[in-house]
Amino acid sequence: MSTLSAIDMTRFGRYPDRTVVQLAADAALLALDDCGLSIHDVQALYCGNIGETMTGQRTLQLIGQTGIPVVNCTNACATGATRVSRGLDRHQGRAL
Repeated sequence: MSTLSAIDMTRFGRYPDRTVVQLAADAALLALDDCGLSIHDVQALYCGNIGETMTGQRTLQLIGQTGIPVVNCTNACATGATRVSRGLDRHQGRAL
């Protein structure tokens, strides 16, 4: 059974010296730290981003996890809500 245990984000601002993937990796590791889990406890990744491709896969590569399902979501202003909704659908066993 999968569980949605934590969620986190990078503080809003400009980060000219960081890539989107680096910021996403920071947010993922912060969320895992918040709930006392490691990347190896993650069973699936739902990544929301506008303007980048394969952000979820590149984020996992950066933090050392591979072999789990990744869903990248781009849905304009509803990107965040859509990725959380799809993750909850998976958690509750509903078909996507």
